[in-house]
Amino acid sequence: MYPQWDNLLEEGALTPTLSRKREREQSGDDDLMAPRLRADCQQHTAVLQFHIRKGGTSPSSQPDAGPWMDEFRRRAFEFVEKVQKLPDAASVLDAMGGVLGQHGFDYFCCSYLAPTATERPRAAVLAERLPAGFLDMYSEEQFLYADPALRYCNVTVQPFRWFKEAPYDPKREPRTAELVRRVRDFGMVDGFMIPVASPARRLGQVFFGGAAIKLPDGQLPALHLMALYGFDRSVRLGGAPQVPQLALSIREREVLTLAAIGRSTEQIADRLHITARTVKAHIRSSCDKLGAVTRTQAVMIAVRDRIISP
Repeated sequence: MYPQWDNLLEEGALTPTLSRKREREQSGDDDLMAPRLRADCQQHTAVLQFHIRKGGTSPSSQPDAGPWMDEFRRRAFEFVEKVQKLPDAASVLDAMGGVLGQHGFDYFCCSYLAPTATERPRAAVLAERLPAGFLDMYSEEQFLYADPALRYCNVTVQPFRWFKEAPYDPKREPRTAELVRRVRDFGMVDGFMIPVASPARRLGQVFFGGAAIKLPDGQLPALHLMALYGFDRSVRLGGAPQVPQLALSIREREVLTLAAIGRSTEQIADRLHITARTVKAHIRSSCDKLGAVTRTQAVMIAVRDRIISP
């Protein structure tokens, strides 16, 4: 069973910044998604719900099911389904390449944003398929502290277009401008960066890039879902200590199950006859118990560990 991605992504991929998220939690504002993004996600949800319900048959006779799931989405779902069974990091990267290679994504990297005080810089990399010599150059030149994409990952939980959307001033930051030039020399001209947090709440990222990428319209939610599951598997394969999980209450499981099938905060509140503020409190409590940072990640962990079955 696959998690949905309409309101499932409401507090994850589509939340602009961590500070904005805190403001949202305090103010109770639920509507952070731009109308176009919300419409795209609702379309994905309709298609995915139909796919699960009908086992993949064409929905042409179902007007309310949305357009038929294209090849990109189908293969992204297959990746999500099988990634937890993959035996090593190379297999995770192979699976990513199988889905994304035909769209110009040639390079992948799952890493923490920075090494710990006792780690070598390369130890922060969980899995990578980057151009030969790139990491050696990056480490020797100590570009970690000039990287605008990693810096931006510290202040947003929203996927972004690599250097195109990670803010920096080339005149005031010559080292950063040099990094951007060197990266392009290695053939990584474009890409997406997806910020993510490990179950231990250590911040990380997943990078998908290449010389000329062609992500199909409206498929960023699928890419985001792949990043969450790919990063999670890479962390587990790396032998990261498991975070003890407290048992969820019956109500918390009910709330997460409804979130996983695409229900908004208000819809969950109506269904369970509780307030929207109470729904958010259950989401936050579930995140704390599961070691998750966002609603999206909490649902992913709950589904992965069979705590809920949407």
